[in-house]
Amino acid sequence: MTLSRRVVRLRSDAILFPIRAEHVQEAMLDVLPTIEAAISKLKRVAAATKTDIRTLDQGRLPYREEWRGLLRSREFRPFEVWLTTWYLMVGTLVPAWSIPGPNPIADIPIEEQVILYGVHDMSRRRAEHPVATDHQLEQMRPY
Repeated sequence: MTLSRRVVRLRSDAILFPIRAEHVQEAMLDVLPTIEAAISKLKRVAAATKTDIRTLDQGRLPYREEWRGLLRSREFRPFEVWLTTWYLMVGTLVPAWSIPGPNPIADIPIEEQVILYGVHDMSRRRAEHPVATDHQLEQMRPY
């Protein structure tokens, strides 16, 4: 396992491993091109998080070439807030929604789940606010 993968994986326990968001973001960008079968995994993550594909930017999942830009986007700050919600979604909510059945994305490494959900979430938010103002960005914060 690469150092970048370890950084993203360890951040899933932010209390024991309080890694700064900007370091996690850089690690995510390093891991992104190494995800195998990424398109099919992204589709599974989107389905597991109960997303209507029509609500995404341009009514589709983002193309792989767009992923780096979505994770680097400066539109959605502070990154720490979004990062926390991504870990919550794949680490807690998806498994809870699956009960009594198995978690449908449990076979995907947690670091890939978080990265793919981040790509997916940023695409959805960009579709909701294509040219977001500071006021709109403030309203989009999940807290």
